[in-house]
Amino acid sequence: MPSGEWAQTLISSIVTRADGFLTWWGRELRAVLGPLSLGTRRDADVEVIGVGPGASYFQRVNAPAGLRATLSASEVVEMLRAEGEGRAVALRLSASDALQLQTEIPSRAFDHVREVLALEIETATPFAPEEVTFDFLAEADSGAGVRRVRQFIVKNEFLEKLGDLFRRSGIEVSRIEVEGALGINLLPAEFRRRRRTSLRAEHIAALAALIVLATGGFVGQGRAIHALEARKNALVNETAAVRAAASEANAAAANITRLQGQYSSNPSALSAMASLTQALDDSVWLTELTVASGTVSISGRAASASKALAAIEASPAFEAAEFTSTVFTDQATNTETFAARMKVQPPASSPPAAESSR
Repeated sequence: MPSGEWAQTLISSIVTRADGFLTWWGRELRAVLGPLSLGTRRDADVEVIGVGPGASYFQRVNAPAGLRATLSASEVVEMLRAEGEGRAVALRLSASDALQLQTEIPSRAFDHVREVLALEIETATPFAPEEVTFDFLAEADSGAGVRRVRQFIVKNEFLEKLGDLFRRSGIEVSRIEVEGALGINLLPAEFRRRRRTSLRAEHIAALAALIVLATGGFVGQGRAIHALEARKNALVNETAAVRAAASEANAAAANITRLQGQYSSNPSALSAMASLTQALDDSVWLTELTVASGTVSISGRAASASKALAAIEASPAFEAAEFTSTVFTDQATNTETFAARMKVQPPASSPPAAESSR
C-alpha cells in the first residue's frame, strides 16, 4: 500500500474511534449531569408576583380564578413556602418604580445598542451605569434608518432589596419585569450566571474527555502529520477571528465616537436635562422624560406637583412650563401624580469680541 494511502487510512481510523468515544462520553455525562440542569421553566410553573410602588405591597397575579389578593412581604413569602419548593417567581414591578427613557438609534449601530444605552444613562440621568440595571424594547426600523428604543432603568439598590427578600427564604427569582413591558428582564446579571452551571460542567467534562483521548496514545507518522495540519488550520482560523474581532471593535468605536459627536452638537438639550435634575428636590420622582424639538415632556410623582412646576419655571433653563393633564392625588402614598411640559431656553449668545484698535 502506498504511504499516502496508508496515512489516510490511519487518520480515518483515528477520527472514527474518536467520534465513537466522544459520543459515548457525552451520553455518560448527560446521564450524570442531567439532574443538575437548571433549564428554562415553563410559564405555568412560574408564580408572577406584582410589586406595588416602592414595594409597599405585593399581588398574586396568576392566582386561581383570577384572584389578585394584596399581600405584605411576609405574607407572600409564607404563601410561596406553603406551596412547596421548586417553583420559580417572576416579579412584576410597578411602572412608577422604573425610570423610562425614549431615544432613537441608527439601525447601523444597533449591534452595539447596549453600549449606546449605557452612554445615554450617563448623559440623561444623574446615575452612573454601574448603579442601575436596564433593559429595553425596540421598534422595527420604520424605513428612515433609525429604530425607536424604550429604555427601562431601575436602581440596583431597589432590586437587591427585593431579591434578598426571596433569596433569604430559599425562593428563586427567575426574572424581573415591569408592568406594561413584559418582554424585558431586569434581573441583575450576577443572579443569572448560576443558571448556566450545568453548561459549564459539560464544557469542563468535554475538555477532560479530549485530554484523555489525546493521552490515550495513537502513535504513528500519519497521526503526527494530521496533528500538524490541524494545528496549522487552527492558527489560520484564529488569525482570521482576531482580524474580524479587531474590525468589529474599530467599527464599534467609530459608532460610539459618532454618537458622542451627536450628543455634543446638541448642548442645549443635555444642559436642560442637567438643569431639571438640579431644579427638582428629593420629593420629586420622575418616571418618564422625553426631549423632542426643543420641548421637554415629563411625568412622575411629587409631594406637591404645583411646587415642582414652580421650581421648573424658576430655572433659567426652561420657559412656558405647564401641566399637560389633571393632577391626581394618591391617598395611600400622599403623593401627587402629574405630567408637564416646558420649552428649553436657548443659551444666551456671547457678544462679539471687540476689534483691537490699530
